[in-house]
Amino acid sequence: MKFIALLLVIFSGIFYFFGSEEKERVETMASVAKAPGFVQATLDGITKTAGKRHDSYRVHFKYVVNGVAYRTTTTSTDEAGARQYATEPVVEVAYDTRKPSVATLRRYYDLRDKRETVPRALFVAGVLSMGLALPIALGLAWRLGWLRRKKTIGLTPSLHTPATTGINRPGA
Repeated sequence: MKFIALLLVIFSGIFYFFGSEEKERVETMASVAKAPGFVQATLDGITKTAGKRHDSYRVHFKYVVNGVAYRTTTTSTDEAGARQYATEPVVEVAYDTRKPSVATLRRYYDLRDKRETVPRALFVAGVLSMGLALPIALGLAWRLGWLRRKKTIGLTPSLHTPATTGINRPGA
């Protein structure tokens, strides 16, 4: 029972992390696809996030719709990908004409899967989350000793054990 509770806690955290990002991405693409508009964007900056193994970068772009400036960001990328975005003089952004703050890069919009839905994306995120949570939970449960066999001291029956002498037996 403890193992199942541990698995559910780990699964919930991983699913929230992957599921929320996927849900937001699919909803953004669906919103832009309903009423798409395209506009040129200019480089607005690069954010570097340091990690243990490598650094990741997000490139920010600014675009203007009806005199109002908005920002959009790339997904996390490596240094070479960030340089590629930064060297492009102008990038095209796809946005929702009803709500211009909802936007994505035209490149992401063109590469989207038109059949993708929120339930499908959440199902894939759930399978991925369970695939990651199960080995993590197994490793933790093993370290905590929940999956190991308990050592028992074996008693050999003799003439003086309570089962054969009748001592401590109900009705004796």
